[in-house]
Parts: sequence; C-alpha cells; structure tokens
Amino acid sequence: MVLDTSALLAILFGEPSSDALIDAIAQAERRALSVASALEAVGSVRTADTGMDGRARCCCGRATRVMSSSE
Repeated sequence: MVLDTSALLAILFGEPSSDALIDAIAQAERRALSVASALEAVGSVRTADTGMDGRARCCCGRATRVMSSSE
C-alpha cells in the first residue's frame, strides 16, 4: 500500500473515514510513503492544531519505507 497525503491527514484530523483508513493501513502487508507526501503531511500538521491519537501514530509509524522519486 502506498499512502498519500490525504489519507494521512484524514487520520490525523479524525475525519469520518479515519477508522477505516487506520484498519486498512494496519492490515497491509507492506506500506510506503513518498518523500513528497511525508513533507506535505508534516507541513500541514505543523500549521494545524491536531489531537492525533495513539492508533493514528501507530499506523502512520508503520509506513517506514519512504520511497525516492525514482521508484
């Protein structure tokens, strides 16, 4: 599964689809995140007041493989 910024932000901001996204991420055998998506998500979170819960941190943290732009 390749995660994109909108999925990460939906989780972090507690949007209605966040539980389903967290479950899908947790069940995925492999997870990846582009450098661009990681930077965009970090920038968005830094400018917002969020209440990120433990489940979101856990699932997002599992996306440990950051892909280069050549992949």
